[in-house]
Amino acid sequence: MLYLPEGRYRLIAVTDYDHDGKYEKDEVSGVYGLPSQVRKIDVREGELITGVEIRTASADERPVRLPRECRWKIEEPIIRQATGNGDLLKIYHEYFSLENAQIGYWNPSSFMKMFGAHIYMTQAYDPRKVPLLFVHGTEGTPQNWIYFYMRLDRDRYQPWFFYYPSGIRLNLAAALLQEELRELHEKYGFQKMALAAHSVGGLTARSFLIRHGSEERPPFIRLFASFATPWNGFGLADASQVLPHKSIPVWLDLGTQSEFISATMNAKLPSPVRHYLFYGRADKLTGGAEPDSRAAAGCAGVYGFDCTHDGILIDRRVYSQFNAILEKEMF
Repeated sequence: MLYLPEGRYRLIAVTDYDHDGKYEKDEVSGVYGLPSQVRKIDVREGELITGVEIRTASADERPVRLPRECRWKIEEPIIRQATGNGDLLKIYHEYFSLENAQIGYWNPSSFMKMFGAHIYMTQAYDPRKVPLLFVHGTEGTPQNWIYFYMRLDRDRYQPWFFYYPSGIRLNLAAALLQEELRELHEKYGFQKMALAAHSVGGLTARSFLIRHGSEERPPFIRLFASFATPWNGFGLADASQVLPHKSIPVWLDLGTQSEFISATMNAKLPSPVRHYLFYGRADKLTGGAEPDSRAAAGCAGVYGFDCTHDGILIDRRVYSQFNAILEKEMF
């Protein structure tokens, strides 16, 4: 997985054949295309490109020689991501720390190098249990869901967590969620699952369900519960565009007049998905008012509680209502 600025790229594979912990010029093991004509890939902002394959040479084969115009730095240090999609991690693991969450928001490139963007499990997959996928919001981590996690009936549900840098463009976050979930569905073949999202994670989840669900509609997703989601974006994100040197990618999508907000809110959720909307009356970030009519339209239920933006995830009444919905919709 690579997280790159918009532009045109050649892809070159390098293998640490001598195991010295460095990438060296004579260790080029493959290219995208042919060695004599390396293919280029155009990357656009917020776009996810998949299905790129590079055949790599083994140590006993002739090394790949690159054209002269392909120059790269030698002796680059090797960066290994210690985890991958579907790996097992405890919810209190240090990967999910507040410090890492802030890196994901303010410096998503560094986060992607260290962790990527994956779905994590807390226990081995069990086909007898229903997957419940949690999506965090801005500067969030799976640890935001600890209150729900600790009270969840583990005999019936298996909690999964989508952990991603919250500073990336929301279209890209939705595309990554689609790709990681597709991989797990192909591997395990589960028939139904529920999706719960907090704050901006609700916009990411809605975008995933609309834009990617329309291409390969995921009938296994039965339930979508959103908590304290800013359906109309933020005025502060509008102001940030006046000072582009202080902007981060996600702010382009969180403006009240952004193309993302317009496209995501004017489209309907797939009909098989039952949406339950939770909001906090004391939520200053979203105004605490009744949710946008576009978000409420078609909802199976809209619930308001005397909660703050983050407090909605640690409120007994909120969880009790959510649990009742789970039991009703998933069994």
